[in-house]
Amino acid sequence: MLSSQQASDLGTLGYVARASGLAVDARWDHPVLPPPQKRLCYEQTGGDVLARFSGRAEEIGRSIEMIAHLVEQMDGRVSATSEHVDDVGRPGRSGVGITEGWRALSFTG
Repeated sequence: MLSSQQASDLGTLGYVARASGLAVDARWDHPVLPPPQKRLCYEQTGGDVLARFSGRAEEIGRSIEMIAHLVEQMDGRVSATSEHVDDVGRPGRSGVGITEGWRALSFTG
């Protein structure tokens, strides 16, 4: 079991932190898009394996909801022939990505 204090002291992130009761989430703490839905609050926060498993199951459901919401917002505006796709890989373009892991954030650019 990992208490909230231990999780904070270790600097944990992702589902491990949330399963220990920490309210950290890269989707809201470092947003790229406006949050489509309410922030996910884990029901089990005991910091044990069951809390982490339950949190991951909740995350899967929430991810599916978020993807469906974003697809609905697209409303056919992006397709395989879109300018957005054609611009990929051209010089002078840049981007940043954030990946939330169980021990750290990964930044790519």
